[in-house]
Amino acid sequence: MKLNFSSHARNQMRRRGITEEDVRAALEHWNTSVPGKSAPVCYIGTVPDGRTLQVCLSDTVGSQATIDVVTAYWKS
Repeated sequence: MKLNFSSHARNQMRRRGITEEDVRAALEHWNTSVPGKSAPVCYIGTVPDGRTLQVCLSDTVGSQATIDVVTAYWKS
């Protein structure tokens, strides 16, 4: 799956200390999906260091060759 990071997503990721690798890991190891407020769907998954990341996308994983990442943030 190819990810296209919006400028908003890149800005928020930089501000929150989230890498592209974190986003990919969370999407590979997601355990929950929920409707998003700023995007159609958000996936909640873990990254290698054990933290939980929520990644909001323009569409469901696997539905398109390229998916837009709208935003991402750490869950407490």
